[in-house]
Amino acid sequence: MREDIQPEAGSVDADATAAEAVRLAPELGADPQLVRDHLALLPARYTSVVSARAVVRHTLMARTRPGPTDVRTRVTPGRRDPDESSVIDELDVVALDHPGWFSKVAGVVAMHGGSIRAADAFARADGLAVDTFRIRPPGGAAGSWWALVEGDLADAAAGRLAVRARVLRVARAQASRLARLPAVRTRVAVLDPTDDATVIEVHTLDRLGVLFAISSALAELELDIVVARVQTLDHEVVDVFELRDGDGGPLAADHLAELELAITEAIAEL
Repeated sequence: MREDIQPEAGSVDADATAAEAVRLAPELGADPQLVRDHLALLPARYTSVVSARAVVRHTLMARTRPGPTDVRTRVTPGRRDPDESSVIDELDVVALDHPGWFSKVAGVVAMHGGSIRAADAFARADGLAVDTFRIRPPGGAAGSWWALVEGDLADAAAGRLAVRARVLRVARAQASRLARLPAVRTRVAVLDPTDDATVIEVHTLDRLGVLFAISSALAELELDIVVARVQTLDHEVVDVFELRDGDGGPLAADHLAELELAITEAIAEL
């Protein structure tokens, strides 16, 4: 996901973002103390990768606890990608965190032809998933496209949508385009671990559904995504995940071997 998992916690930028979010809170309709409470439930690195306005948006979305199938979304339209002629929209998603949720969001976007250019995913200490996706909608998409995506996210949360089958259907349709791109070998590398988690970096060819494939492999192994950072560089994606096993610790060597197998095969299936 990232070239660099993020600046060290407590950096000037992170502290400045947190302070600016508290300052902006009344202007954006939030209680400053609620913003502070939200920040206290997240890793310090959260404010190193999200904007102050995003912090306040997330705070308002998480003001009351969502139900088991409740998905809260907000679309911020229109940041132009400096490397492309298209516009990049931002999707915030707040929901109860559960295994496979991140992959479901990525899958719903992919099955509608959207391209995830970057993503930040965090788990709050109270069990809420706070995710922000920067998405390039398919050419010619109108506001109704986002309505379909948001509606299907609700169905996915309720288990009423065959996300994997639909993503694979879309992936088969792009085979001819992929054949014209330079080959990129899928690589899974283990980066320097944190005290209680394992950090992996995945390089592979950019294609619709690739983030869904990777995150589905993580869900199959019942791994907890503590932090996720996604980047697209030309036709290659660089995705970094901070992971914990089912016991809340870093992954053992044999678990890592299975993880590499699961990710490479899931991507190959696309």
